[in-house]
Amino acid sequence: TFFTAGANLFEKIIMRLPAVACHSMTRESHPDILFRLRDIRGNKVDFTFSNMEYMVRSSAGEDSECTPAFMKIDVPEEHDGPSMLAGQTFNLKHVVEYDRGNGNSAQARVGLGLALHGPEQEQALRGFTQQQELRQRAAVY
Repeated sequence: TFFTAGANLFEKIIMRLPAVACHSMTRESHPDILFRLRDIRGNKVDFTFSNMEYMVRSSAGEDSECTPAFMKIDVPEEHDGPSMLAGQTFNLKHVVEYDRGNGNSAQARVGLGLALHGPEQEQALRGFTQQQELRQRAAVY
């Protein structure tokens, strides 16, 4: 999944960050977006995404279109809505660790950290996968 937002917020996002020809996208037309969460001590933690991270290219060609990596999903109140889901777009940039603790939802935790990408990580991954063929990372721009 992409980032998700309820119908009202989704419409505002799409109006502010419309689909465009990728070659014409700028930081002015499509500025960084910020998600602000609180850690277990109540401190604010910011997660910033550039347009190269939250926009998706239609193709690798010069005439490709970039569209926002957002989906419209209304999370019902009985499932702690309204809320947003971070989805794959978030997970491409971050490592996410889920800990259910003892099974009690009050003990559940989520750990977040920046993921490392590059030649060193690819080499380490090749070692872990015993030289299996690596899939090419999907282009998210």
